[in-house]
Amino acid sequence: QKVYLLPGPTKPCQAVLDCYGQFYGSSDLEVDAFAQDYDDAACLLRELLTIPQDSSVVMMSGEGMVGLWAGLTNTLRPGDKVLSVNFGSYGKGIGDMAAGLGADVEYFGEGDTEPLDRNKHWKQLESKIRSIQPKLVTLVHCETPSGTIVDHDLLELVGNLCDEVGCLFYVDMVSSAGGVCIDLSANKVDIALLGSQKCFSLHSDITILVLTEKAWKVVEENKDKSGYDALLPFKNVVDPTFSGERLFPYTMNWSSIVALKESLTQLKNEGFDKVYQRHIDVAEHCRNRITKIGLELHVEEDYCSPTVTAIKVPPTIKWEDLSSELAKKQIYFGRNYGTLAGKVFRIGHMGTQAQLHQVNKGVDALEEILSCGQQ
Repeated sequence: QKVYLLPGPTKPCQAVLDCYGQFYGSSDLEVDAFAQDYDDAACLLRELLTIPQDSSVVMMSGEGMVGLWAGLTNTLRPGDKVLSVNFGSYGKGIGDMAAGLGADVEYFGEGDTEPLDRNKHWKQLESKIRSIQPKLVTLVHCETPSGTIVDHDLLELVGNLCDEVGCLFYVDMVSSAGGVCIDLSANKVDIALLGSQKCFSLHSDITILVLTEKAWKVVEENKDKSGYDALLPFKNVVDPTFSGERLFPYTMNWSSIVALKESLTQLKNEGFDKVYQRHIDVAEHCRNRITKIGLELHVEEDYCSPTVTAIKVPPTIKWEDLSSELAKKQIYFGRNYGTLAGKVFRIGHMGTQAQLHQVNKGVDALEEILSCGQQ
């Protein structure tokens, strides 16, 4: 049996797959019934992420990139200042996306070479935000290529500063939400971006944005924005108290919303705190085993994410050969990209993959391959 330990997509459980296998009707026709399922899923997300009451949950059909783009295209105009916090390829990538829209982007950070550290970088970051007064600050909570995560306290410091200076705080939480404790009421993220295929263990078919009232005001200023990723048409229909007809902007993927509701219900039944602890325990076990067999983590363990571990490819074997040997044993780890391609590989222990027995199977195979190569 194949063992997938990728940093997404993760394998849906059978109950979630059963949701995908049913036809629920048309969200354009059975408007109230669809809205109820949507509200149920949104309510669970509110509990999971401690979403402020006046923030909105927008679920769109499409992979997580749809939401990443929507958060930019609905808030930025050419010439707007953006500060891209760049401590990994995804952080830089979001800055590049903003630049492609004509924004005036400045980058802050060390790229893949060093994780974001509160003691080392906070004062510099604070000074940069105060000096350039950007319209938008972008940050990636969990950089899966480098296996790092931004700690809660630093996230809160940046959020409070953005609130103070009046800029929007845009955070990619695609690879952390559902596996790491996130409190959107405390960290004041204005645009939180989530995906379905990571810790929620769904197909890659839903993108989720959580927007504050401050973010909506900027979206409303860009009211001429149109197209599939336009957010303004969602503003009223995602509000359970809206008195009008809750007809969504396009035909929604109803089965995916029900699947999300099932996944979130399972997390709630397990207990959100227990879910987070499971991810922490499996991550620590994974990294202990990795170091015991003589491999080196890409970053120090203090910066490592509970959802993914990045490991340096040993000098005794090329990544392509290692990946091929693992595949013969039906074990699949994540490759890497950009400056880390061929140098660092990844073990994803998120969602349904955050299980000790699954990680053990993967590391057992890895250890066997490397031991044979040393003989």
